[in-house]
Amino acid sequence: FFFKSFRRNTKTKEMNCALDFSDPKPCHKCGKVPFASQAMMACDKVWHKLCFKCNDCGCLLSKGKECPSKGEPYCKKCYDTNFKLNKVTV
Repeated sequence: FFFKSFRRNTKTKEMNCALDFSDPKPCHKCGKVPFASQAMMACDKVWHKLCFKCNDCGCLLSKGKECPSKGEPYCKKCYDTNFKLNKVTV
């Protein structure tokens, strides 16, 4: 969703690198648009890497280690505590 484009200054003949944000997506958590190096996709949403935290305890998550529920990320411990049924043995 982000890509670099190169533009030539016609007067000086120099190439300038510019990020093209033709369709920027804001971070789901903070609402600000992340730079390409700071962005990640998880739970079908765009996040800053530092905004991608457990929705319950706030611990930092890495992509692929989250347990999504209703579009929000949770760490395994909080997911198990809040969403898994406790099995009672008789």
